[in-house]
Amino acid sequence: MSETLIDTAPEAEDEFDGLDAFEREIAEARADEYLPDAVMDAEQQSEEPPQAPQPIVLPVETVLGLLDNTLTAHEADPVAFSVGMFLDALGVDEGDHTADTPQRVAKAWRHLLAGYAEDPSVHLQKQFSAPENPGLVVVSGIRLASTCAHHLLPITGTATVAYRPQRGANVVGLSKLARVLDGYARRLQVQERIGSQVVDALDSVLKPLGAACVITAAHGCMSLRGVAEPSATTLTVATAGDWIDPGHPDLQAVLAEHARNAG
Repeated sequence: MSETLIDTAPEAEDEFDGLDAFEREIAEARADEYLPDAVMDAEQQSEEPPQAPQPIVLPVETVLGLLDNTLTAHEADPVAFSVGMFLDALGVDEGDHTADTPQRVAKAWRHLLAGYAEDPSVHLQKQFSAPENPGLVVVSGIRLASTCAHHLLPITGTATVAYRPQRGANVVGLSKLARVLDGYARRLQVQERIGSQVVDALDSVLKPLGAACVITAAHGCMSLRGVAEPSATTLTVATAGDWIDPGHPDLQAVLAEHARNAG
């Protein structure tokens, strides 16, 4: 049994329909002539990479002006300029409240780090005559203000500085003991090092029988962040000479005086 297949698909529309034989021949020739160029142009356009965005070009005078303003601000006060950049990096802008903050912060940090501009042991050079046996010298209740070297947060507390001069030796003014402590404290510090530096200065310049620096302080890096323990305090004891013996009577007297004034 044979079957006859009938093509039922519609015939494609003839774009040259309605032309006579002569016109049709001319139209088909023109189509054959221009079609390859059109296809090639389309392919070339599809292969072209996307155009990169055009850079913004500023006048040279504008660029130089911006650079000049930046350099001028940095040269005028590099600390204040850096604080401003710090606030910008954090996205902080509180209007008139922070408009002059970079200058205020720069002034504050120069005060907090003033110890780098001096040798605190120099305060011990000015000495005075004393009795043959000067006895024990203890200055307690000295206010301590320093800055944590690890987080740039405050260290605040109370210190005691003490020494026993050798027989017949000179003594220093009592305020100088506080100045030595303050000079070392006004740096980026850790509490243990403050006491050690004070004792080393006393031992090196005064050559006492014994010296000590006792500090009780609270640390912002413990109270304001991390473990967040606002009531925690740290006690450090630095000693030199005969007082390296923790049971020495002089050292025990110093510790008792410190406890009484440190609260």
